[in-house]
Amino acid sequence: MQLRLVRRLHRADGRDRLRRGQRLLQHGRAPPPRTRQPGVHPRLDPVAGRRPGRDAADADVPGQERAVHRHAHRRGRAPLPARARPAGAAAGHRVLRRRGTRRHRGGGARLSRLLPGAGGRRSADGARSGRPEPPGAYVDDVVDRAPGRITVVRTFSLERDAYLLDHVVRGHPTLPGTFVPELAVEAALRLVPGRVPAVVEDVRLESFLRVYRPDRPETKRITARLVREGPRESVVDVEVTGDVVGPGGRLLVRDRRHFTARVRLRDEPVAPPRWEHWADHGATPLADPYHLPNPAVLLSGVFVSTADTRVHPSGRRARYAPDRAGIERWFPDLAVPSVLLDGLARVSVLDQVDLPGAGSGWTPLAVPRTIRRIDLYGGHTDASLAAAGTPVELYSLPARLDLESGQDNRAVAVTADGDVVLQIKDMTGVVLGHVQQTTGAFRERPRAATNASEATR
Repeated sequence: MQLRLVRRLHRADGRDRLRRGQRLLQHGRAPPPRTRQPGVHPRLDPVAGRRPGRDAADADVPGQERAVHRHAHRRGRAPLPARARPAGAAAGHRVLRRRGTRRHRGGGARLSRLLPGAGGRRSADGARSGRPEPPGAYVDDVVDRAPGRITVVRTFSLERDAYLLDHVVRGHPTLPGTFVPELAVEAALRLVPGRVPAVVEDVRLESFLRVYRPDRPETKRITARLVREGPRESVVDVEVTGDVVGPGGRLLVRDRRHFTARVRLRDEPVAPPRWEHWADHGATPLADPYHLPNPAVLLSGVFVSTADTRVHPSGRRARYAPDRAGIERWFPDLAVPSVLLDGLARVSVLDQVDLPGAGSGWTPLAVPRTIRRIDLYGGHTDASLAAAGTPVELYSLPARLDLESGQDNRAVAVTADGDVVLQIKDMTGVVLGHVQQTTGAFRERPRAATNASEATR
């Protein structure tokens, strides 16, 4: 009975798609020719032609072509000659087939949620599932569960999390802000097991998560709330909080907020879009300032993950150079490639600026504050990339970028074959100081200017 119902729903869904496509073609509403932009493969945005009004945040693939075009226009540069995409009936049919095929592939998973007993995934109310337990590197215990909500706890200590000693901000071991997506994803998967992370968005880093002393571990609460669950995806909001405790164990602030984020889960990893690698002509080598001795943000060990850092006429770029032994020791089971994400975010600060009274050649040291969206493709992790030895190139654009201004920006990690692994959209940050590229000297930014730029640190 269920099998017949599944087949009938599939046939009805296919007829509806065919009728919509025919109506589009009859009224001449096929997608217009696309323009190829510098550094962007023509197929990077395969959702072109989707119906008007569709929420852009639900798109499987980011609109990189449009972003690059905006940056080129702002800088007064004309786009490269157009490479036309087939127009008219053929183009409309191609888009319809591609979209229809993608929906059809997810049809079985969608119907398994509509038909009782047809699937084994655990829903947000905690029903039993036959799937493996979600990753739990940052989940110690579940302390509260209700329909559509779960709270887990994680205790950080310098004995257990000694890698924090390799990520020091203003003298204190600190969890990288780029690890917040991992915390959010793990909590979301505890609430909605059986799906995989596709997007982490609206990331807000409000206060550092630090471990100040070896004898004082820090316990944090991670709360996930189901916003929406549908056949295509589950949307989960996550908040990370912790108590502020003074000398003698006296409670100063209860539930101080560290981070918030929204996670979008799908049934399968999103297929990677394509990226055309930049020619290296005109690139200028630049040292990663986070690897140079300084009192603001100093990275070592497993977090020394970039090489060949350089500025480029189109932006900035580097090569991902993971410490395989360190990743296998500390991060073998993460769901998000967090070390790669950390290295990619750092590429966006590569620049040389002039400081009043100090000359030129200074590179900023910044910490992230917000990230509008992170797209994850192909189900990669730090461990899988390191074990396979997959070469990954890192790109950041536009060419001139001020992270404190809120301007549009992109950072993309791409395999040697051109498959996008992940993308950061519209990151903002706070500059803590500058490092001189030639001498290695450090100049701290005045605290008044820093406090005016950051929310709460």
